[in-house]
Amino acid sequence: MSGGGTVVVLGLIGVLVILRPGIASFNPAVLLVLTAAFGYAITMITTKQLTATETTFGIIFWMMAIQLPISLAGSDLASFARLTPIDILPVLGVGIAGTTSHYCLTNAFRSGDATVVVPIDFMRVPLIALVGWALYNEKPDIFVLLGTLIIAGSVIWNLRAESAGMRRAAGSPSP
Repeated sequence: MSGGGTVVVLGLIGVLVILRPGIASFNPAVLLVLTAAFGYAITMITTKQLTATETTFGIIFWMMAIQLPISLAGSDLASFARLTPIDILPVLGVGIAGTTSHYCLTNAFRSGDATVVVPIDFMRVPLIALVGWALYNEKPDIFVLLGTLIIAGSVIWNLRAESAGMRRAAGSPSP
């Protein structure tokens, strides 16, 4: 397995340590999460492939044009009528944050190798745990801390290996 592949596997192991499948009782909703993760992986692969031929804004436009009707198909359309003025700002914030994240991810794939971008994306899991702790008073346990260390270690290892490879390619010595 390549160095990048090893890092991706380590990142997945870190995520699994945090999620602890099999330790907690099985919840059928987990299948929905796994389906969403599979769909997200397909989106990432497709985005990386499209960066070779399409513009960032073209990728984002078509992604939204496809996702909007799919999202509306499973939604209660009357929910939009129930939005109050106080709801408008958070809804806009979620839309802007989602669009910005896809813009950044697309540009990351355009600029770098997927084996660098994907392990950094694994950092979302411990960052979400940090948000849960800071905003919702959810206490991280030893599994969250151990998984975070595995993910962060794999990302640092990958970035150092990528940096060393770039220095070797440029002919400069490694530190």
